[in-house]
Amino acid sequence: MRKDKSIISSLSPQNQEGTDRSQNNQAEDTIKHLRSHGHTLTEVSSNAGQLSKVIGQHLPKKTWRDWMQLLLIPFILVAVWSAFNWEQSRISETNNQRQHDTGIRIAQDQQEEAALQTYLKSMSDLLLTKHLRESGENDEVRNVAREDTLAVLPRLDGKRKGYVLLFLAEAGLIDTPSPIIILGAAGYYATDLSEVDLSGIYHAELYQVIITYTILDRANLAGVYLKGSALEGSRLVEATLTRANMSGDILIFTTLTGANLTGTDLTDADLTDADLTDADLTDANLTNASVTQEQLDEVKSLKGAIMPDGSKHP
Repeated sequence: MRKDKSIISSLSPQNQEGTDRSQNNQAEDTIKHLRSHGHTLTEVSSNAGQLSKVIGQHLPKKTWRDWMQLLLIPFILVAVWSAFNWEQSRISETNNQRQHDTGIRIAQDQQEEAALQTYLKSMSDLLLTKHLRESGENDEVRNVAREDTLAVLPRLDGKRKGYVLLFLAEAGLIDTPSPIIILGAAGYYATDLSEVDLSGIYHAELYQVIITYTILDRANLAGVYLKGSALEGSRLVEATLTRANMSGDILIFTTLTGANLTGTDLTDADLTDADLTDADLTDANLTNASVTQEQLDEVKSLKGAIMPDGSKHP
């Protein structure tokens, strides 16, 4: 607010009683005029109660910019409040969605665990009371066991699929040469073991098992003991088989596209017609493996690998 020079009237009252009324009237008119034009006036009286002087401040006239600012304030407040409410709503929705997703994951995990436990209980009953191991090739108990196995696997995550696979191996149900439960047959991928994960199980063993014509895409079988097993016709696209023992394995027609076989023991493995496109065989052991140079030309890396003739690849 701009202060003008103090408007000091020369209306000093006369000490005598014969003050000129015209001067007083003129002073009053002047005060009214100034006030009507936006001046703030303060009247100062003498000790005798008469008007001594008038001090005034002029309030500057509001420009159109001032009025625009006044008009914009409510809109700005509304915009700020709307933005605040929108942000709070967004945060609330995000938290609700996160809680919803968490709830779904928990529910799904519980369902998978319940399915696994039901399967294991059912299989235990078939083994102990229905004598599954001693059953004949065409006995109904074998069909029940196989159907239950094929039904439960697509409902499980990778870890739980791994538990099922280990259970079948340790129970002697998928052993060579005559498995009780056949997971796959030529030309028919019956079993989905994609993303099966045995990486967290210490010294996991699938010794001399038959997992033919089975989907094992993106499986994590790092370090697993698979010696002497048959994976003929199975799909292991982008599977992790680092440092796995696959010596003597039957890998005929197996798809190993993009698989990680770094440090894998493939001694005496039969890789006839296996697809090794973009497979990483760095430091792998291929001693006496049945594999052609044409197949090896398609791999991603053979650095440090021991070749079928015993030489070491640079």
